[in-house]
Amino acid sequence: MAEQRSGGASADHGGRAAPEHVLVVFPGYHRPWAAWINQRLDTHGVRATLQRWDPPREVPLEDSLGDLLLARGQVLLVLDDWFFELGPRPAGEWNDVLRGFVASQADRFAAVNLTNRTLLPSTAVLEPVSLWGVGEEEAEARLLSRLGIEPRRSPARRIAPGALVRYPETPPDIWGEVPRRNPRFTGRDDLLTELQERLMDAERGNAAYTLLGMSGIGKTQIAAEYAHRFSSDYDVIWWVSSDDRNVQRDRLGELAVALELPTGSEPGERIRAVREALRRGAPHGRWLVVFDGWDDIRDVDVMVPQGPGHVLITSRNHGWREHTDVLPVRNFDRAESTGYLMRRAPHITAAEADEVAAEFGDVPLPLVQAAAWLGESGMEASEYLRMVPDDIVEELLWGMLGADELGFHTWGWASTFISCCSQRDDPTGTAQGVWPSGDPWHGVEWRRYGVGKGRTRVRAYPLGVDGDELRALAHRPEVDEALARLRAEVGERRTIVRVDRTELSKNILRGLLAYRELLTVHPEWRDRVVHLASAYPSRQDLESYRAYTASVTELAAEINAEFGTADWQPVIVSVEDDFTRSLAAYRLADVALVNPVRDGMNLVAKEIPVVSDAGCALVLSTGAGAYKELREDVLAVNPFDVSETAEALHSALTMPRSERADRTKRLAATATALPPQRWFLNQLDALREENS
Repeated sequence: MAEQRSGGASADHGGRAAPEHVLVVFPGYHRPWAAWINQRLDTHGVRATLQRWDPPREVPLEDSLGDLLLARGQVLLVLDDWFFELGPRPAGEWNDVLRGFVASQADRFAAVNLTNRTLLPSTAVLEPVSLWGVGEEEAEARLLSRLGIEPRRSPARRIAPGALVRYPETPPDIWGEVPRRNPRFTGRDDLLTELQERLMDAERGNAAYTLLGMSGIGKTQIAAEYAHRFSSDYDVIWWVSSDDRNVQRDRLGELAVALELPTGSEPGERIRAVREALRRGAPHGRWLVVFDGWDDIRDVDVMVPQGPGHVLITSRNHGWREHTDVLPVRNFDRAESTGYLMRRAPHITAAEADEVAAEFGDVPLPLVQAAAWLGESGMEASEYLRMVPDDIVEELLWGMLGADELGFHTWGWASTFISCCSQRDDPTGTAQGVWPSGDPWHGVEWRRYGVGKGRTRVRAYPLGVDGDELRALAHRPEVDEALARLRAEVGERRTIVRVDRTELSKNILRGLLAYRELLTVHPEWRDRVVHLASAYPSRQDLESYRAYTASVTELAAEINAEFGTADWQPVIVSVEDDFTRSLAAYRLADVALVNPVRDGMNLVAKEIPVVSDAGCALVLSTGAGAYKELREDVLAVNPFDVSETAEALHSALTMPRSERADRTKRLAATATALPPQRWFLNQLDALREENS
């Protein structure tokens, strides 16, 4: 039994004495839960302290956890999968510390779990109690039981109704079109805390703050996170998109309907009724109104409400300094930038993340885009840093949004485009990705300054091949002649065929390295296989492309020198634009190797199975756009994994002839399901539908 002190609790559950003090440790993302836990403990006579958790990555994890034990009593960790991504730190480091240091101090640590996702196995030492998906009464009972606290029949301290912290799973009475919470929101904890403190400390009627910053700095994301993170402080949260004056007036007026105010339908009348109700604090005194993207401030005096609640504005207009208090939104600090990049793209190092962050000046929007691309593509950071500059991206984006119907080869590319448009706000205009629930319309709503506004529908249009036409081309006399020449070179050996342009994204060098490893690890294939590589010269006016083409031929020569014999040339490379030869190679292929780092579609992966004479096994990169369509019948490889590709080539070469033939038939059927004619007409039909 713990020694009783003022503010303590006297319970002993399962041999555990009730703590006299609890340190509630939480990531900023879960501040509502921490506040609720704090108040629940307080009502049962247990003193609690809140501590936001995001220790520097440079500080050893054991030291950071050891610092928590400097507080008396119990340390309660508020867990979900996000908790272990802070830093970020390798899962191995967490497992080691939990199994060692935390296990040795197990009586001091406890935890609650807010997710149904699987946590690290070693979190078992914390004996976390799940609060996911349960009601408030049950959650309170589980919390108290885990800490060994005897529930009090009457509260130790009565809480005024206005000060009661709402259960995090219970939304405010009125929740007005606040953007969905960003599960990848990172950093900004100090800024959000400062904003909340300033609003709470402001005099009644003067609690209005403007988040002021340049485009792409994350103002809208911060405002949305504030609304979610501090939602338990409010009974009404109303979001007003303010980049268009008429939309802004209509949206604020709609709050009259939500508040059930007796008023007409005219926007001005509704706005006056809303402002009066908010001023009086009736029917709700704890309110938050967010004006997002309010740059034209002519109507400030007739739009901004006053009263017991709070107003939050996001803007690029420095004129707000004359009307509200201002909180500048600056770039991420470097730790926020690198932490975000490393969480989204775990394959990059801290040094590489620092280089990417420096390239973009720690500005959130381009960092988010960089992290998404690096994480999805697995691209090396150095290669990414050589990609398209912002001004060219801007030209491409607005050019594409000039269309009514925008098609991509795969839904993955389509959804990435919609995402990259989300919350775009720059001096040329704004764009917002739209994914209506239950509505098949997906796309982008945009406004370009000086041009107008509109919306662009975005859909996936997979492109196949015309099987009849391709087979006819592949059996022309000149192709038969080329096929005879190749057979003379290859003899009775098996063939691995690839056809690409000499571009870095095609990953030809790694394909050659995989072939070299195949011959090294599986020497039985020496003198039994030939790699036919057609490498069409591409962009030879650029030095980098000329150098890449030279690297391809040099590596092929090295492999031939290392393994070749007087009558066997392991690699036969053609660096000429020769479609006739490529068709002949298609027909001769036993194995097709298509291993791009990233591709929109890659029709070669569809063409080879259609014309292969005896059937071929397809080794296909997961980075190819065609992968999702064809994946059931291919040997999938990570384009960056040379050893995996080498083993896939071995599996393809040893595949039984009957299985290879069956796979080829299915691949050909899929490849010809949407020929170019149908692909084009589908888009015309969609355009007519959109404009009807």
